[in-house]
Amino acid sequence: MFGNDKAGARLGRMGLIGAGIVALAVASAPRPGLGQKYDTPEEAYRVGVASLSLRQYEKARPPLEQAISMAQDDPTRLRIYPALILVYFHAGETDKVIKALDFILTKSHSEPERVNMRRNLIGYAQQQGKTDEIITLYENRLKTDPNDVPALYVLSDIYSQLRPNPKRSGELVDRLASILKKSGGDLAPYAGASLAEQYVKAGKFKEGAAMFEKVAEGDPSLAAWNYKEAAQAWLKAGDKAKAKAAAKLSDSVPPESRNDLLAHFWNRHMGDIYLQTGEPALAVPHYEQAIAKTTIDGYVKDTKKSLAQAQNLAARSGSGTTTGRGTAAAKPGAAAATNGKPGSVDLNRASLAQLQAVNGISEDLAIQIIDHRKAKPFSSVSELIELEGIDKALLAKIRPALTVGPAK
Repeated sequence: MFGNDKAGARLGRMGLIGAGIVALAVASAPRPGLGQKYDTPEEAYRVGVASLSLRQYEKARPPLEQAISMAQDDPTRLRIYPALILVYFHAGETDKVIKALDFILTKSHSEPERVNMRRNLIGYAQQQGKTDEIITLYENRLKTDPNDVPALYVLSDIYSQLRPNPKRSGELVDRLASILKKSGGDLAPYAGASLAEQYVKAGKFKEGAAMFEKVAEGDPSLAAWNYKEAAQAWLKAGDKAKAKAAAKLSDSVPPESRNDLLAHFWNRHMGDIYLQTGEPALAVPHYEQAIAKTTIDGYVKDTKKSLAQAQNLAARSGSGTTTGRGTAAAKPGAAAATNGKPGSVDLNRASLAQLQAVNGISEDLAIQIIDHRKAKPFSSVSELIELEGIDKALLAKIRPALTVGPAK
């Protein structure tokens, strides 16, 4: 879970202690003294975090433990326990680390935080040889409360990965789905995606694929990623037709853009999906974009192999060949641009690949369009004449394939 030399950085990535809180603690905390008593949990917490910022883990223990003992409510404890995790981790106190992780997992109202805690709890328990103890802990909790959602999540994860038991994992995921549907929890995008992930881990690929598609429909900001996840699940279910359909839905919405690493994996996975569903020409530009989104040698090397395979298959099938990045004869979204309804490519929402799929729009022009709409959304297709490299003849050529909708 935490690397000994990188625990502070790992803690920050987990969102457990923000840099602003550490800076505030360092600036305003009183100097800790031996056996010092504090008036409030907040005061003790600030002193403890100030010591943590200097990696003085044992010095941080007394004020943080005082803070947790003084805390009167769960929200306050949820602020303190993440800092104590570092203290206990560096002291090698495995049981206390697990207790703190379990508290956050059980009491947090943030689904992203709960997902993070589940992963850290399971990973840490495995590293420490405590997986069987975690199973016993949560199985006993289910005996007391069969609807214990954190226990259902943790155990379904363990039984799908660390202690393979497909039948038990499937039972737990079905119970989890029933509970979430009754409470409306599966309607929340992050909760729905978590449930879809559990379905896939449990080998219930069709259910997972359908759930990912449902989540994508309700959350446009992550639709590209979730449709891609649905496509991968359909492939695991052996349904290539539905996998291809989900991939094309992923290509019909704005592409993954949260960061370059996620964009790399989205494009890489999309390329793999198209390759496996007999659409190598559609795989090519995704592999090209995947290469463009990373500088990690291993990722580049592996993706180049897949790109070469897709180019060869596309050439053999006559579905389009590629001589370099951005020159594919067929690209994601090409069906919509060439065989679909006129005006199907939205200047304000289309992805780079969808824009390039329009005959006459080069990669450079597509990038100009995206840069333009970020600064000022298009109000008409005619505004393209303002961009470099577009004359009246080219505008007349590409106009039939374009439309202008509301800005993203």
